[in-house]
Amino acid sequence: MPDVVSWHQWGSGGFVGSVETYRALEKKYNVKPRPLSINEYSSTEHSEEGCPGLSIPFIAKFERHGVESAMISWWFVPLPGRLGSLLTKDNERGGGWWLYKWYGDMSGYMAKVVPPNDKSDGVDGFAALDKKKGFASIVLGGNTKGDINVNISGIPSAFGNKVNVTVEYVVWENKDKAVPSTNLVSDKEYDVSDGKITVPVNITNTKYGYRVYITPSGWPGQVVP
Repeated sequence: MPDVVSWHQWGSGGFVGSVETYRALEKKYNVKPRPLSINEYSSTEHSEEGCPGLSIPFIAKFERHGVESAMISWWFVPLPGRLGSLLTKDNERGGGWWLYKWYGDMSGYMAKVVPPNDKSDGVDGFAALDKKKGFASIVLGGNTKGDINVNISGIPSAFGNKVNVTVEYVVWENKDKAVPSTNLVSDKEYDVSDGKITVPVNITNTKYGYRVYITPSGWPGQVVP
């Protein structure tokens, strides 16, 4: 038996079912659970490689279901060094670059996220809380358009009874469209009640990625760019 079990995953909606099928096989044959490594993931459309709105449900499910490692697809072999189309053909930052920058900037620990439907490619998210640095970061997106209420609980008491919440998004048009920065939607203060707040996010395009960034009001630090 291999030490690690790996496969390609096309489409995020079928991932959870694939994990359940594989884990059932382990139990059936009395095999000790193996780590999972997704050696390539993306939409079945090559042109959508690196798209934030398609990538977020993948990452969310990989985090939720304990995937050890995963690698974004790399189809455009004649253009090496593009990080799976996170960079354009001219090596400029694309929309996907900003998504993975948000992911890479997370620290502390990964927080629990419950989507409307874990077995779909609809809106999903992944989140981190760093009590020491004083921030929580929630990234969301997927094949859902319209108003979404992000219900957040478990805000540390050390954050106080008021928090500052920044909502921003990153656009994506195609893999060769440079995106110089993210876009600010709102930056305002919320009252915390029993460790909870609700932040509305309007998903205007299923290809875009969104981030909700929370810090204690008056915190001396700054939002990670």
